[in-house]
Amino acid sequence: MRAVIVTKAPLGPRRRGIEHAPPARLAEILPALVPGDLLYLDLSAFTAAEARSRLKQLLARKDLFLGVVDPKGTVEDVPSLFHDGAVDYLDGAAWKAGIAPRRLNRAAAYARALKRYPESAGREASPARPCRPSGADWSRLREGEEYTFSLLFIELDGAEDLELRFGATNLTEALASFRAYVERSAAPFGGRTWIWSRFGGIVLFPFDGHREQAASCGLSMTLYKYLYDIEESRFPHFVSWRMAAHLGEVVWRERATGTLVSETLNSVFHLGQQFAPAGSFHVTDDIRGLAGGPMRKFFIPAGQYEGRRIWRMRRPLSP
Repeated sequence: MRAVIVTKAPLGPRRRGIEHAPPARLAEILPALVPGDLLYLDLSAFTAAEARSRLKQLLARKDLFLGVVDPKGTVEDVPSLFHDGAVDYLDGAAWKAGIAPRRLNRAAAYARALKRYPESAGREASPARPCRPSGADWSRLREGEEYTFSLLFIELDGAEDLELRFGATNLTEALASFRAYVERSAAPFGGRTWIWSRFGGIVLFPFDGHREQAASCGLSMTLYKYLYDIEESRFPHFVSWRMAAHLGEVVWRERATGTLVSETLNSVFHLGQQFAPAGSFHVTDDIRGLAGGPMRKFFIPAGQYEGRRIWRMRRPLSP
């Protein structure tokens, strides 16, 4: 989802996740917006008559989502904006505080829940870029600070059955071979296992603000799964795992990750453990929007979960 604000005001540091456009360019940028994009309109950038006209025009468009910035409090009936289809409203205090990434994410989730545009409408839009990408690698991260990462949840299916079928020693060796496969698969994409329990965990990928790698890694692991089963796995039978990918902000810690509390972590764990069926790979809308070029065709709509559009990777044809 692309986010654009039409305003004369300069954008401060807490508005970096949103693109700026002066009022004179409104007519120019409207044709470039695609279904599902989020447009914020600063009413104070127009005369009263122009603001009313622009607001009516944009609320009538059902292929994009509108946020209203009203620093002077000119809107007398704010609820009516939402009745007419607006997805966010900022008064003077909220505008002064800034449109932080968390607010953008909440507005985007509410917009997705409205699901006003068709599944197949137009090209896919990129999500609003978070304000602090983690970078192209791990070299500039500082302990205890929050960054945007892409996250890949992966977990073996049927953990209880595996524990019942194998002795402790055999299961330990088999699980070690699985983790080694995950780590080796993630390395070419810059990922590393970050939170791990016996049967799976979270692989973290640095995000440079433009391209994410979790989808590419998950796709590669799915395609090479049979080679793992045949050549490396210590399990006596083919195994199954499910994956989920998400983009969001987490506090960076090299170690002691077990005490982290994060909405992003909760989201990807819930998607992987409560939504994704066995043997599947699901991604959130932001991940699919950033996935490069031809990769998008490998994902199909899978509905909504926790206010987000979810996409499922097509099942490869087995030999």
